[in-house]
Amino acid sequence: MKTERFFIRFIKSFIYFICWIFIILILMMAFNQTEMTFVDLFITKNGLFLWGFALVFSLVYPFYGYCRRNLNATATEHIEALDNIALRSGLKRVNTDLNSIEYRAGNILKKILLQFEDRVYVYTDENGNSVIAGPRKEVVKMVFRFDTYLISKENNN
Repeated sequence: MKTERFFIRFIKSFIYFICWIFIILILMMAFNQTEMTFVDLFITKNGLFLWGFALVFSLVYPFYGYCRRNLNATATEHIEALDNIALRSGLKRVNTDLNSIEYRAGNILKKILLQFEDRVYVYTDENGNSVIAGPRKEVVKMVFRFDTYLISKENNN
């Protein structure tokens, strides 16, 4: 992973995690489920522990939040199936080159949930293998659906 991408993903995941903590704390305060206040996040031992956990989580997330997976077939032969699979995942094709296809999130909510790291690439590497790269959640869904498509196509033949 490139250093600049790591730093950007670190900052994004830190902000994302802290936003979720604040939302949960606001909800707990609204329903009188906690005596903790926002000031306690900065002065108590538990509050500082939470900031430390957020920092460690954000440092580790860029390594396991993004991945590459090999496909069991060539992507160029199954472009229509890949487009349908991506569409079911809320992604749409935005760019096609000779050996690569780029998908991006179809709506703003999905982009926000993916922290604007919504690019999924399907490309052919130097060995001739087709690879899907991008956010782990989207890559795993696409690979699973593509394998299911290949199995059903094989069973129909």
